[in-house]
Amino acid sequence: MKAAFPLLVTTGFFLMALPYSGQAQTMINLELGNNVSVSGTDSVGAVPGVGWQEVSGFPNFTNVNLDFDDGSSSGATATLTGSNGNRTSLVNTAVNTPDSIMFERGFRIDDTPNSEMSFSGLPTTGDFAAGYDVYFYFDYDAASVDDTATLGASDGTTTFYHSNNPNTTGSLFTGSYIQTTSTDSLNPSAIGNYVLFSGLSGASQTFSFDIDVDNTYLITGAQFVAVPEPSTAGLVSIALLGLLARRRYRDQPHS
Repeated sequence: MKAAFPLLVTTGFFLMALPYSGQAQTMINLELGNNVSVSGTDSVGAVPGVGWQEVSGFPNFTNVNLDFDDGSSSGATATLTGSNGNRTSLVNTAVNTPDSIMFERGFRIDDTPNSEMSFSGLPTTGDFAAGYDVYFYFDYDAASVDDTATLGASDGTTTFYHSNNPNTTGSLFTGSYIQTTSTDSLNPSAIGNYVLFSGLSGASQTFSFDIDVDNTYLITGAQFVAVPEPSTAGLVSIALLGLLARRRYRDQPHS
């Protein structure tokens, strides 16, 4: 019994860290571009998901209704301000896959003022009760200038920085998803094509995007991915821990 107890403790907490394997993660997947569409059955993204919804507008959009990946309404809306156009990226000459289609067009970030994307009515119950992770995908404008540019992407708490020269690097997406992780404006990431804001919650979010050289970066897609609840196996193990502890207490002599 004594040997089994620490093993069960370790197993229980390990299983608690696993997502519930009986259900796929629920998502809201947004393709931010005109005239290109990811097929509804194609699995795309750093967290592969289907049901990508094309969100178009020129140069911005207001209160667009958002759907879950199964096509049902999420109840959320999205608004973009501060963009100066919907443009073609450099990726359309690099690769030709469902993932590259998501990168082909996007909303061009303006340098004055900052571009903002706000969301309201986001789900906070059901699969989204434990929160959600937000992914933003970006690439270079095909008409980009011959200058090194820096992109800052922020959720109001954390800002990620990416910097490179589009005419020497070419497309940022060449077949692989690479996360931009630098939070140091003086030492931005030189590689990457998406940023991740993890563990968010609440019905409203606003994200801002800033560049120091105009006509360079496009935001091409976004994902809201529900954080999975603890696994059923882990919950059962924790319950067993309680029963085992109670039994050990009962079997010990008491004065």
